Amino acid sequence: MSTNAPTSYDDVSAAVDAWFNECIHGSVLGRYTECYNHVFAARDELKRRLCLLITGEAPSAVTAPTADPEPPAADEPASTKE
Repeated sequence: MSTNAPTSYDDVSAAVDAWFNECIHGSVLGRYTECYNHVFAARDELKRRLCLLITGEAPSAVTAPTADPEPPAADEPASTKE
């Protein structure tokens, strides 16, 4: 196992946030507010589950989203209905 493996909720949260910012934030999902909000909420649930798996404890701090989702970039529409 890597010496950089997460060992706390803060480590897990930082790793998931980095992945989210790289793969999801600014993607096509950002153009659809409802989808983006759903994925953002799932991100926090993923953090909770990974923390439980890695540390054996589910953090009580993750009962609600850690922050409000950032709106899509100014050059992207905030919401699009099909």
